[in-house]
Amino acid sequence: MFVLQQLNFKNWIPFYGNQKIIFSVDPNKNITFIEADNMAGKTSIYRGILWCMFGDTGDKDEEYSKYIDRLNLQAMGEKDYKYQVELKLKFKGKKYLNKC
Repeated sequence: MFVLQQLNFKNWIPFYGNQKIIFSVDPNKNITFIEADNMAGKTSIYRGILWCMFGDTGDKDEEYSKYIDRLNLQAMGEKDYKYQVELKLKFKGKKYLNKC
């Protein structure tokens, strides 16, 4: 079993600048809830995890298949054309860091 520890975004879809999600790793309280209004970015969090783990956002209609489609619009307006997703996880006692 793997345990998500932290997810960092930079200019990823709705997340402008550097944003961080820290997941609970307490074995007795090991659930992290993410609650937000519609269109606030919950699915983009899921897409970021998929992108970082598999290089694909999981969209069947290829909505985010092009680099520019995954770039935050405010960052694009400022001519900052770089986004990044960073995933920290633990698997079988070993820590992993994946930057995409």
